[in-house]
Amino acid sequence: MNRPRYLYPKAARILRRGDFVRLQKVGERGVRTPHFVLVVAATPRPSATARLGVVVTKKVGSAPVRNRIKRLCREAFRLGIPGEHPHDRPNAWFPEPVEFLVIARSGAERLSCSDVRNEWRSVRGILAKNVARALAQPPGEPR
Repeated sequence: MNRPRYLYPKAARILRRGDFVRLQKVGERGVRTPHFVLVVAATPRPSATARLGVVVTKKVGSAPVRNRIKRLCREAFRLGIPGEHPHDRPNAWFPEPVEFLVIARSGAERLSCSDVRNEWRSVRGILAKNVARALAQPPGEPR
């Protein structure tokens, strides 16, 4: 049986420090969960897809621990919302062109991918409101 191949292309990642700084300044106020702070902002590129950036400080753990948290967050973002089939929507979290910043807090190292997805799903309504607010203002404009 052939399994579908799910990709997480480089175009869907936030990689440059300047983009992280801009997101923290311009993004809608962070939604706090027990292990993450989630920030969304409109992307300055109109034809772009949703992009993800993950920040994990040294306070959270050693390099392997931080890298594992980043992998979990990327995988949760790539797979989308639990219960929504990934074939229907390549990114079920944000079909709109937004940038999504995840700031990990202590305790995130003990989570599994399904725990991360469920935690994000629990604040999906608030995130949707923040996405609507972010898309209403011009990209790059401070709040």
